Amino acid sequence: MAPRDEQLATLAELFAGRFTVREKLNWGGLALYYGGSTLHGDLALAVLPLDCESQPENSRLFYRAMEEIKSIEAPTLVRILEAGVQHGVPFVAYDRVPGAPLGDTLADEGAIDPRRALHIARRVLEALQVIHGSGAFHGDLTPSNILLSDQAVSIVGVGIAAILRRAAPSDRTGPTGRGSGPSAIRYLAPEILGGARGSAEADLYSVGALLHHMISGFAPGKGEPPPGSFERVPGLLDVVRKSMKHAPGERFKSADEMREALALEVLETPAQATLPPPREVTPLWNVTPPSKVEADEPSARARWPYVLAVVVLIGAGVAAWLVRGEDGGEVVAETSTETSTEAEADPEADPEADPEVDPEADPEADPEADPEADPEADPAADPEAGTEADPEADPAADPEAGTETETAGVASVAGGPLAGELPALLQTTLDRIAAGHEFGDEDFRELYSYTGRNREDVRGQMVFARAFMSRGWHTAAFERYEKALRLDAGAPSDPQTLADLLHIVGHGDDMLFHVWPNIRRYWGHDAMAPLERALAAEEDASARRELERLQRRIERLE
Repeated sequence: MAPRDEQLATLAELFAGRFTVREKLNWGGLALYYGGSTLHGDLALAVLPLDCESQPENSRLFYRAMEEIKSIEAPTLVRILEAGVQHGVPFVAYDRVPGAPLGDTLADEGAIDPRRALHIARRVLEALQVIHGSGAFHGDLTPSNILLSDQAVSIVGVGIAAILRRAAPSDRTGPTGRGSGPSAIRYLAPEILGGARGSAEADLYSVGALLHHMISGFAPGKGEPPPGSFERVPGLLDVVRKSMKHAPGERFKSADEMREALALEVLETPAQATLPPPREVTPLWNVTPPSKVEADEPSARARWPYVLAVVVLIGAGVAAWLVRGEDGGEVVAETSTETSTEAEADPEADPEADPEVDPEADPEADPEADPEADPEADPAADPEAGTEADPEADPAADPEAGTETETAGVASVAGGPLAGELPALLQTTLDRIAAGHEFGDEDFRELYSYTGRNREDVRGQMVFARAFMSRGWHTAAFERYEKALRLDAGAPSDPQTLADLLHIVGHGDDMLFHVWPNIRRYWGHDAMAPLERALAAEEDASARRELERLQRRIERLE
């Protein structure tokens, strides 16, 4: 009988009466994963290589850690059904979700479509935001721990690496001694390779390494990215570089910040790229141990010879990179904030303005209607606003709007933060959208530069969102609108924002889950009338279904 069959037979006997153990799964890496079942349904069983029988303290450590991990809930996390110790062997029973590890996809396809890669990274970061917010971290984000199906991205193995590193810091639980699988070293942060247990910053390093592999087809350090790998996603190279900085403090401050930085879209052809030629791209990986390891890791010094040997085997490229420096260009990430520091806000704006829609306004009013129909609208109140046009408005919708709509603009018609005089770049952008001009790479480069310099300027975020919507880039537009809503309490008063968010729900990539909290918080029942108009005008059956789901959610609001 083959060793694999003997192992399966041993586990089947070990868990007899509790689980039926069947086939081996290629999930994870630090633990052994098997498919199984109970009377209640199928499950995935993870068995940890940890001795809890002769070392009872390991059992206590396992139970304490699992109590914290079991309480973490996020749509992307595979649900833990049960965790315990069976005859001295710790185990975790997970919900059996469909899908195969990301590693299988990368092995079969190499580089994957950039849109899919960004989608996967965003879903992983959404889960990490919840995990890190609970005070935990994953610790072993490799392609073996990310499961892909046609409908979902799922993460498994949260906290297992931390348990094993704490319980047996001198044991080599994998070929690297620190993570799952022979190539785990390519996804783990240098401080982990130096002896640290893990951290939020280390998890973000791993996301950058995974993005590198998904886009280029190579794990970091395994080969140079093929020419043009990153060119279809302007700004992505900067995000990957920053997430993989050698010093943890130089990486993104949070998963949410990194997710915002990934509000990028894919150009149709590499010929549209704006990044430097591939020969100017410096290596994106670094496995050199940090100069200082966490003080609570007594085994760090013992690992230095092993880690240094790994560095030698990886190659001399690390040293060359360190000499040249790690900075590779402007990073487009923008720090997330829950408070507004609107330094360039309209000086006439009321700082005490109610973030909700004017209670005296007609809730049935058409947000696209002629601004003269509402005597309290900002544009009508400002005689100088008549030269700014609404790029989102349909001139044919109001026969009397005519020339004014064509020459007037988003800033004056929309109201809210976009009312009044705008910086030249933003006004030019709105005018070009109104005229139906298509945005090219240089246009987006200028907008990235503006929002990078003016991170708290809500107008820049909203204009950027308009530009993305003009190209049909729904995910990127949503990220910008979401930031604008957090930055300025007056942002919800801009009717085009809600109209665009409704369009994103209908036509974006599974966006209801992400857009709904914003609609509930900033509009609530006030979103129903615009939603009904959107439904009446929507011809696409799939989009109608998504909008109807949103409608049912609004109806259930108290």
